[in-house]
Amino acid sequence: MDKPRRDHVMGLLKKMTEVTMMRGAQSGGVVTYLPAGHGGMKGCRSRVVNKKRTDLSLLLSKQLKWDVARRCLFSGPVKTPAVFSGHTRFATSSVANLSGTHPHQWMPPSSQPVWSLSPEGQLLRRMQNVEMFVTHNGDFEFLKVEGNMHPVDSVQEWLTRVLGVAPPSLTDSCAIAGLMDLLRTQGLWFASIRYASVCWDVADLRDSFVMGSNLIQSVAEVMDQVFAELMHKTDGFSGHSESTQDTKERVHSLRALLPQMVLPKLSSNKELLNHLEVVHFHNGMQATQRGGGKSASSFADGHDNTDYEGDASLRRASSHRGPSSGTELLANFVTATVDAFFNNDLLFAASYFLRCAKGSFGLCVTSSLDADKQVVLAARGQTMSMSVFPEQKLILFGSEQAAVKAAMERPAYSKKTEQYLDKAYRIDLNDLGGELVLVNWAASSQRPEMMSEAFAEEVARGEVQQATLMTSGRYAVVATV
Repeated sequence: MDKPRRDHVMGLLKKMTEVTMMRGAQSGGVVTYLPAGHGGMKGCRSRVVNKKRTDLSLLLSKQLKWDVARRCLFSGPVKTPAVFSGHTRFATSSVANLSGTHPHQWMPPSSQPVWSLSPEGQLLRRMQNVEMFVTHNGDFEFLKVEGNMHPVDSVQEWLTRVLGVAPPSLTDSCAIAGLMDLLRTQGLWFASIRYASVCWDVADLRDSFVMGSNLIQSVAEVMDQVFAELMHKTDGFSGHSESTQDTKERVHSLRALLPQMVLPKLSSNKELLNHLEVVHFHNGMQATQRGGGKSASSFADGHDNTDYEGDASLRRASSHRGPSSGTELLANFVTATVDAFFNNDLLFAASYFLRCAKGSFGLCVTSSLDADKQVVLAARGQTMSMSVFPEQKLILFGSEQAAVKAAMERPAYSKKTEQYLDKAYRIDLNDLGGELVLVNWAASSQRPEMMSEAFAEEVARGEVQQATLMTSGRYAVVATV
């Protein structure tokens, strides 16, 4: 991003912060993503706590400029579309401090092997930085799982065990970040196995069984190796150009073959088989005590969970309807893992959370794995608007309608046409019934349906509406909530 463009975006962020400060100006923060090598991205978060006689918008703008400039010395300039996600806060239930200031993150950044589609349609394995951030207006009160209502403090304790990391903040918004870490698993074997191993159907999540990280890692190494071998055998690393339909068919054929190749490799893993059988027995006992024959591990009770294949597989994986052999349990577990590996993208994570979370939400969810191509916005019980400025290659979104009009007050000027670029469109999310928006500017070969069969099926059924907001060029995506 060149200096005039950067200065324009920073000015917009400051103006948007001034508007959203009406919601509270005790503290504020912004996260953006910078290059981290091998085509990956790394979050750059700036947070400040306002003082008695300081202007939060000036304080935050100054801190962000400093942090970005310092990081760019090592990472180089941003050449991809730039994402800035910010938040201002008034601490209603806690002290205004940095740990409680958005954007929130639960898992610290880590380098992991990631499988993803390149702009050329190749499915590649690269070591990349993995981290997620959320900004949230509202209150996250309960998580409804299998008819059981779990308060946020129980969810936080449970996530600490599942993720193996204590929360950096005890705010409810940080718990949302932890759930995003758990749910967004696409292209990550470790995270997909962790997701598939979770036991949801318990009266108290704190009593659920958790698969140890060493066991998850050993299984992930097997699945990663088998997948790489399968890619090699099917010419998956070919550099020749393919149509998007060819890419889609190739990925889905790999997906169908993978469980058949993995099962023989894992059938001798006694620790894994023992864990699956213990969880299976525990689920059966829980169901007997409740006097029901309901299947376990269905994440969003009261919804049609067949919308997502990963969830259908989870229900198969831990269903206690009748006796199951260790082989059957393993087969279902592998299927659930493979489904999560392909299906559980950023939109899946945010959508699934919104379905089973109780409270009010104005959400922005970003990930280092997706920040070069997409952002997810959600609203229910909290307002959220988005404006598109096609001539400026700019998208603004925020909790206040006035904030997303900032580019109208500060329109970019084209020396070529000698005109101000002020064409704009605004979208207000349905905060009454709840709505999610996937802002996606990926290449055609990287569209969500290329990896996720569940997403493609939802589009075909008309449950997901796609709109092309951007076609080319470098866009800046700016948010304050």
